[in-house]
Amino acid sequence: MSSNFRSARPPLATLLASTLLVSGCATLPSSGPTGREILKSQATPDNVLGFHVVQLTDAQSLPLQPKEETEPLMPTATRDSINLLGVGDTLQVVIYEAGVSLFASSGISQGSVSDTGSAKGQTLPPITIDETGQISIPFAGRIRADGMTTYELQEVISSRLRGKSQSPQVLVSIANPVSQAVLIGGEVTRPGRIVIATGRETLWDSITLAGGYRGDPSDLIVRLTRGSQILEERVSHLARSSVKDTRILPGDRIQVYRQPLTFTAFGAPGKVDQFAFGKEDLNLIEAVARVGGSNPSAGDPSAIFVFRYVAEDGVEKPVIYYLNMKKTGSYFLAQKFAMKAQDVLYIGNARSNQPSKLIQIIGQFFSPFLMIRTATTAN
Repeated sequence: MSSNFRSARPPLATLLASTLLVSGCATLPSSGPTGREILKSQATPDNVLGFHVVQLTDAQSLPLQPKEETEPLMPTATRDSINLLGVGDTLQVVIYEAGVSLFASSGISQGSVSDTGSAKGQTLPPITIDETGQISIPFAGRIRADGMTTYELQEVISSRLRGKSQSPQVLVSIANPVSQAVLIGGEVTRPGRIVIATGRETLWDSITLAGGYRGDPSDLIVRLTRGSQILEERVSHLARSSVKDTRILPGDRIQVYRQPLTFTAFGAPGKVDQFAFGKEDLNLIEAVARVGGSNPSAGDPSAIFVFRYVAEDGVEKPVIYYLNMKKTGSYFLAQKFAMKAQDVLYIGNARSNQPSKLIQIIGQFFSPFLMIRTATTAN
């Protein structure tokens, strides 16, 4: 039976040739180009993107960290307008009258609020400023309340009631100040409306009043929308920047949403995947450690690359940063190299592992025949 096995077995040359022909370029599976190939590629006609390689050799070769400046939002409301009435506000109106009460006798009031000798206060049912900015007061008619202060509205109602009621005195308060509120949603504990009570509330105050944010601050972005203007800041940076002191105004919309900082690792690291920063500031040495370093059997620690788009004169241009981590000083430089969101960390494929890959292919190809022969011999 063993002779039959030998006659059925293809010659080694035939098997190897067949393997090479069938697998083609995948004969020597590679996790990507070697470091030398990347360095050479910038000067080839195939570089249609026009990328260039920056070799990190000293502190001067490190990319400059742009100073992040957030343009403040232009206010759409003045400090005085914060105390003005607006559409949607619900008002509480109390009318004091001397002698016989016009409102009590008509059955409109909700009951006596107070009794100060000859004057009695009658509370009207809650009144909401409609979409036209007006309210209706019995015996006073339709009144435009939008844009008024409570004091001004009190005077208008009192003047309308004179001659119909004895010495009318009016008190107006805001039961539900819808127009004097901002909306906050997303990754906060209590999303909803926040009333601007003093006119001094800030962006950071609004997050606090909503019960605080939920999640890792380095993964969250706060967006403040005011009319057509938008201000965005990562929560972890907001806590220590002047942006947190931005005054919020009526009508502002605040959204706290999740957008983790991530980078992607390719080539021959310990693990190919997308990785979260885990904090706001991540340097290259930490990124390399996070992916498990250079694969001992496939990677080349002298070929560490970071692929990134860099804005130059308002145009994004592709740049590859190159670091040789076989040099001792590179570990210091890597600590100063700040990773950016959407960076691609590439660890070059080692040239020396190609023969070993060929041996593995041949070994995997022959292993079924060896198993068959062993089983046949045993029988």
